[in-house]
Amino acid sequence: KQLSKQAEQQLVLSKQFNQINIEALETTHTIIEQLPIGIIGVSLEGDIVLANQYAEALFGNIALTGLEADKTLPASMLQLPIQNTPVPIEIAQKRLWIQVQTLEPNHETTRGLLFVLIPDPQEVPS
Repeated sequence: KQLSKQAEQQLVLSKQFNQINIEALETTHTIIEQLPIGIIGVSLEGDIVLANQYAEALFGNIALTGLEADKTLPASMLQLPIQNTPVPIEIAQKRLWIQVQTLEPNHETTRGLLFVLIPDPQEVPS
């Protein structure tokens, strides 16, 4: 009986933990989607694995996730070096600043690249 009660408590705790994780992931997804900057993640295989609303709006409101980066994104963007300092670039007749970082979820292995597209502060929002 004692073991059954412990297993039952573990199951309840596990369900609560899973629910907290789901809510955290949903909140993170909502935040990323609503950022006033663009976020595009590209896998090592060259596929776009993440793109928020701002990024998709820059490319004509098309769903970027799942597309091939080299056929979708400008070569000038894909050729940028990995660095912490944003560099200016023009995309869809808009001047942006792009910062390229490695996509490292566990800080051990690189899974791809993360492009952060920052609006030019000199441009007036339309």
